[in-house]
Amino acid sequence: MYVGDQSLLDWISYVPGEFGPNTGAVTSFISVLLTVLLTGVVAQTNRPSGQVLGLVALASMSSFAVIGWLSYDVLFASAVGYFGLIAIREGL
Repeated sequence: MYVGDQSLLDWISYVPGEFGPNTGAVTSFISVLLTVLLTGVVAQTNRPSGQVLGLVALASMSSFAVIGWLSYDVLFASAVGYFGLIAIREGL
């Protein structure tokens, strides 16, 4: 693991600054796009159920929320939607 200027987290922290001011929409778009790609990769490699794929997507979105690329409001809305659909599917 690299430390300092060569570390991945250090590089990720500089990415929003490269887009100029008011980059919330750009970083949100990138984080949602990467979440969809990551979920697709997990779906192709492991063939899990839909519920597990939803948890993978929520975990990916929460990691982007922690580093500041995605709003916690978007994460909250996604979690409410996910658990609401699971409750409907399970008949609660």
